[in-house]
Amino acid sequence: MWQVKNTTPFETKGYFVRDRDGVEHWVTVVRASFSATADGLVSITDEQKPVRLAPEYTDDTALELKGESDFVPFKTQVDFTVSGRACLPDMHNFKTIIASLSIASLHKRAAISGERRLKRHNGRFVIVDDEAASEVDLSWRNCLGGSDVVSRNGGDVTVNSANPVGRGWTEYWSRLPEGAEIALPLIEAADQRINPTKALPSPFGFGPVQPHWTPRRNYAGTYDDAWHRQRAPLLPEDFDERFYQSAPADQQLDIKGGETITATNLHPDGPFSFRLPQLIFDTATQIGTERHEARMRLISVGFDTRTKHLDMVWNAHTRCSGRDTDVEGSTVRLRQMAGVAR
Repeated sequence: MWQVKNTTPFETKGYFVRDRDGVEHWVTVVRASFSATADGLVSITDEQKPVRLAPEYTDDTALELKGESDFVPFKTQVDFTVSGRACLPDMHNFKTIIASLSIASLHKRAAISGERRLKRHNGRFVIVDDEAASEVDLSWRNCLGGSDVVSRNGGDVTVNSANPVGRGWTEYWSRLPEGAEIALPLIEAADQRINPTKALPSPFGFGPVQPHWTPRRNYAGTYDDAWHRQRAPLLPEDFDERFYQSAPADQQLDIKGGETITATNLHPDGPFSFRLPQLIFDTATQIGTERHEARMRLISVGFDTRTKHLDMVWNAHTRCSGRDTDVEGSTVRLRQMAGVAR
């Protein structure tokens, strides 16, 4: 019961997930790990990462999300998330560089800087302690956000809802006292850099977004008295499936595999590009005397620029509400694979 017969070289697992209306689905997952090669293709890594049953975090504080569970069959787009570091070829020092990443409709350019501080001096804002760096982690901690660095007349400290773990953010530039300094973010949008005379831009990053950060939490729906009386414990009527997407909004893509990834200033070897592999998986699920066949759908791609490793996840789901004990299991077959070095 509830077994997955795996005929692929990748990791698979099955589990039950409920949809917004409480209907139970048997979900089959494939997680495949690859490494980019010099010829623009990818190779299957010797060690395949296990299927992720629950969210993982970058450290024990659980403040920054490393990746969501792999069991998210109701996503409408593919989450493309990026980790690693920005750097110059051969790890030369820099004060500011432009790092870029492109795939399909995404063309993302980031201004990456060493440590900098903004100081109010004689009523003007000046940058001080402009330091060089050899690398900068692509972490939300290095992006605009965090707690407001200017207190609100002794009241509660405001936290940036789109990136509570970041740095260099305030709603009150005008209240920054003479001589005060702010540690600026190390990662900014190349075309929307911080200017103290203008409103701050939105946080700009590459990694997954926590469920309680905006704009993701805005899609969770309304949990009020009416929901408690009429709908609980189901999700609210105004729940939006976009809540399931964990990538930044500009990294939620319509991709299937075969697209080219191009990166600049994201690896010490210099600029590189490779093609996302194309894989087609089929599942056959036995529920009692019924056999359900489905084509698996790509739901997430995670790319680590430090190692040039790629993790891809596919889901398929079969409605089985009230019949979970009848689910014998699934068989997963790899029907087609292209763009993978032999």
